[in-house]
Amino acid sequence: MRIAGSNLHKLPYIVVREFRVRPGRRRAFEKAYGPCGDWLRLFQRKPGHIRSELVPDRERPLRYLTLDFWTSRKSYEHFMTQDQAEYQRIHQRCSRLTVSETLIGEFDDLALGPAGQDLPGPLAIRAASNGDISGMIEVAREISTCAQWPHSVYEKIFDANPLHRLAFVLARQNCAVEGFIVASLGGETCEVENLVVASTLAGQGWGKRLFD
Repeated sequence: MRIAGSNLHKLPYIVVREFRVRPGRRRAFEKAYGPCGDWLRLFQRKPGHIRSELVPDRERPLRYLTLDFWTSRKSYEHFMTQDQAEYQRIHQRCSRLTVSETLIGEFDDLALGPAGQDLPGPLAIRAASNGDISGMIEVAREISTCAQWPHSVYEKIFDANPLHRLAFVLARQNCAVEGFIVASLGGETCEVENLVVASTLAGQGWGKRLFD
């Protein structure tokens, strides 16, 4: 999963769900959850909705993720409260297309603390990209206890199926990397492969925020 955005200080509120589609219903599922489907037509009429994405699993054709991007938790919760009847109507109809639906998580603004207070320093957590590899390697070299990977291993992070790998960086406004986390997803488990925070930021809680 790659969350793109040019603003390092504000990431949207993202709701991620996993679907296992019934055999023979894949085309109907993609139509319902795709760009012209019932769900997107419902969301697009609501204030605060940014976009929605349907992500297929390349290795398991009947597995999908949906990513719904909202401007804030408040806008999403307002939608769920005010439009519950219409939501349930579409949900009941679409549930016939799937074997299971699982809420993976609701991901709030990563650059803010739980009470909405700015985190200390001109730093923000954002999704990593290939352009961060050099910075990730450099900050990892400072920490002897973390995994020391060659450049080729970092490249594989971003070449892998986005449903299976997650990577976030702790970066300054000038894009300098001060820490990062890489994790792999498998079934119901998530394994942290590497977690690094620059020694100059030790003891400030950035490792926990990356993990969260």
